[in-house]
Amino acid sequence: MLRLWILVGLVACGDNLAPVVEIPLPPAPHISSAGGPVLVAPRIVPIFYAGDDDMQAQVEAFLHALATSSYWTAVTSEYGVGPPTIEPTIVVSDPPPTTDDALQGLLEANLEPPVVDLPLFVGQTSGWPAPDANTLYVVFLPAGVTLTAGSDVSCMAFGGYHYETAPSHIAYALIPRCTPTGAPIDKITPALSHELVEAATDPRPRTAPAFAVIDRDDVVWGYTPGAELGDMCEYIRAARQRLVGDYLVQRTWSNISAAAGHDPCVPAPAAPYVAAAPLFGDVTFAVAGKPITTHGVKIANGSSATIELELFSDTATADWTVVVEDVASAVQMLPAELSLTLDKTTGNDGDKLELTIKRLKDGQGGGSELVIVSKVGGETVSLWWGLVTN
Repeated sequence: MLRLWILVGLVACGDNLAPVVEIPLPPAPHISSAGGPVLVAPRIVPIFYAGDDDMQAQVEAFLHALATSSYWTAVTSEYGVGPPTIEPTIVVSDPPPTTDDALQGLLEANLEPPVVDLPLFVGQTSGWPAPDANTLYVVFLPAGVTLTAGSDVSCMAFGGYHYETAPSHIAYALIPRCTPTGAPIDKITPALSHELVEAATDPRPRTAPAFAVIDRDDVVWGYTPGAELGDMCEYIRAARQRLVGDYLVQRTWSNISAAAGHDPCVPAPAAPYVAAAPLFGDVTFAVAGKPITTHGVKIANGSSATIELELFSDTATADWTVVVEDVASAVQMLPAELSLTLDKTTGNDGDKLELTIKRLKDGQGGGSELVIVSKVGGETVSLWWGLVTN
């Protein structure tokens, strides 16, 4: 799900290039599959509402450009997803749905239930293309229409999401219109690209998850930013780039690039990749009610501890700025749970910074989260998320 949260940071400084120091890199987070399917040959079915002709034409042009782009190959091929086919657009004359239940009902009502579970679907009576194991239906809300999913409201809590219907397991995505009537295509394509990548690599998140499992050491990343490929990169300020012709799309997570010590959000820019990672130990943390061992630091409420941050880059570069934020207050807009102080705020490859963490209040669920922001020229280049346990 594409969340509409904003991260606060500082401006980078430093002019002198420093050589890259050969040091062991902190292990990068890794997203693995829980065993569910991916869309090997995606069939994307756009669904619009009557009277939205201009945006429909723009989105159709974008989708056809996306299908043959190097961007799509870069963000999906390592996960077993091939080039998409764009099906003819369905135009609905009924009022658009305002809840996720109504949205699922729309899809189920227009598609004949399967004889057995996916991938075998048979026929339909509405004229809509029948779903199969590779079909993704993408619903575009008109301007002025909001949709509620659970307790979340479109354009307030999310800018798009994907899911599967019950009981037929039809894969779908929802893209709301989060700007006034006549909004440019730039306001649609970043969220759309985010959801298309996630839906292709994790089309059945409720019953058969695929690429949405973070490694045990980095389990906190599964909370914020989230463990799907688009989520892992969405908070980076340079996440949105014109990488499909002149269209804006979102860069997404690559396990291959991350493991090589390069920018994990691909396609990566030509600039050096810089980051700062915490040197944590093992802590016990409860996930879904079960204790696991993961990386973090344990600090009692009212107490403080100091850890080291290790800076690294994949090529020679100037010093960059590092700032550490309490996720509760900076991202979730809740009361602060951590007070965070660095001994210095700039550095280069091989440097270590000292971070003093004071626990202000116990975190909900047994832990609090921090985020380490590396910035160059005022732009967020990388984020590293960390866990503080109670």
